[in-house]
Amino acid sequence: MVKERRVSDRRTGFDRRVTESHRWALPPNAVAGNLRALHKRRHAVRRTDHFPPRFLARLRQRLYPTPLQPDPFDLLLAEATRRPVARVLDIGAGRGGVRPRFTPGSVVLVGCDATDAVSEHPTIDRGVQCDGGRLPFADQSFDVCSMRYVIEHLRDPRQAFEEAYRVLRPGGRFVFVTPNAWYYASIAARVVPNRVHPMLVHWLTGRRERDVYPTVYAANTRARLRTHLRAVGFRERTLKFCQWGSGRGYLDFSVPTLLIDWAYERAVNSTRLLQAGRRMLVGDFERPRGDPARPSGAPPHERADASAVSVRS
Repeated sequence: MVKERRVSDRRTGFDRRVTESHRWALPPNAVAGNLRALHKRRHAVRRTDHFPPRFLARLRQRLYPTPLQPDPFDLLLAEATRRPVARVLDIGAGRGGVRPRFTPGSVVLVGCDATDAVSEHPTIDRGVQCDGGRLPFADQSFDVCSMRYVIEHLRDPRQAFEEAYRVLRPGGRFVFVTPNAWYYASIAARVVPNRVHPMLVHWLTGRRERDVYPTVYAANTRARLRTHLRAVGFRERTLKFCQWGSGRGYLDFSVPTLLIDWAYERAVNSTRLLQAGRRMLVGDFERPRGDPARPSGAPPHERADASAVSVRS
């Protein structure tokens, strides 16, 4: 005898049917050592999603047709490195993922990160493991510094900004992108404990748990960024809210959530009145020309010129 009941799948919001067999219907030779197979027999799940994966993929393609508009941070970084530059520092480079190299081949691209993940970065020329608040580079060593989704992880962003300012040459550019503290995913991240983030992000996006780091959001509003960066000495070129999406994010696991995310993006991009709810903050700040050198945060014996950083094998 088989009974069938309908339950709700929390991940997709769709219903599914679950069949249950009575104990007497089990094979007579079932033994305790085969409990896993027994469990599968008693709980055979048959998904009855109204929107199959192919439909979800077609809908995503329709809502976010390719080619996508360029990432605003990539455009800003490309503009900053288009002028004659010799060295670029990517602070918080991490493993690098599948993103292409953003600087010309003639430019020395140095990456640094607090973890040894930087040793796996595929596009940097040189890499070093260090704390962003104590960069082991000589004063005025770089023409451009960048931070891509790093500021939200900093407990003391002012110290990291001071170090970026110190290693930049006068006229050098500091370009960054970071989540907006008032974006819905950032609000959720502040509510959910950090210890749950790796598992939750992996479940929602497929990102590896080892690549998810604790977030602090100590400077993730436009007002706080301006306060910290101006106090350090930077001159603002641009600081703006941006909403750029590809349809692959925290809510793309089902049709209803994908539609909600798409409608949210359309709404916050429709008027400047809603720009404070956009996904990210993109900034471009400059170290004024003729500004005197700052003292290094690292002891003299730990400093190194960018050209002295060991080349990755």
